[in-house]
Amino acid sequence: MKFGLVGKTLTHSLSPKLHRIILDIIKKNGQYLILEREEDEIESTIKNCKNEGYKGLNITIPYKAHIIKYLDKLSYEACSIGAVNTVKFTDNEVIGFNTDLEGFKESIIRNNIPWSGIKVLILGTGGASKAVSAFFELNKENKIYFASQSKIKDDVLSYDMLKDLSNMDIIVNCTPCGMFPHIEEMPVTKDILKKFKYAVDLIYNPKDTLFLRCANKLGLKCLNGLDMLIYQGIKAQEIWNEIEIEKGLVDEIIKLFKKEIV
Repeated sequence: MKFGLVGKTLTHSLSPKLHRIILDIIKKNGQYLILEREEDEIESTIKNCKNEGYKGLNITIPYKAHIIKYLDKLSYEACSIGAVNTVKFTDNEVIGFNTDLEGFKESIIRNNIPWSGIKVLILGTGGASKAVSAFFELNKENKIYFASQSKIKDDVLSYDMLKDLSNMDIIVNCTPCGMFPHIEEMPVTKDILKKFKYAVDLIYNPKDTLFLRCANKLGLKCLNGLDMLIYQGIKAQEIWNEIEIEKGLVDEIIKLFKKEIV
């Protein structure tokens, strides 16, 4: 079996290590390959992978929305979120799924971060932010704000407008700002971080971004994207192999993966 990760810049990715461990634990033979591609190569990549016998793909920045036009069908979650991070090849169809929502949900619950009756600021408006907002939207009491450098919609704040926010709870970085190799960058200033109690960064390499280091010094409880990566990866393998991975094996995967990347 062959699987792959499609994105633009993937030298930082830990997905090959994660999926090797998952496949070992569930006793499946397979390869997980890195497929760095430009935007104009995405359509041909999907066609080639199907022809070459790939069983599935993960999709990452910046193609989670772009990929949709090349798929035959979407799962309910992918359709409602408007982003795809997992593709499954069948004999007749190429189907898009979104496991980011489940991955984010599990990481938040696992780390005891409150997710109801809160005020959340989501940095970025790409595919990952769509999954994060879909999770927080599960509770109608939550107040959700978005911020973008380009401010593409009227209901999206510019970064200059963030100084006007008050009594906030969680800030979630869904942008690549601070990702390896640009590790000395952060999406917001310390003055903005002071408005929050919790800081979540979907980046996992480095595991302690400048954003999280600053938040930690300011007394915020911090969470990186490692648990989300693990849970969404496990869910992807469940979809590709049409199985359910029992909790004991999930715990073993988490333990082995975190031990390997220390």
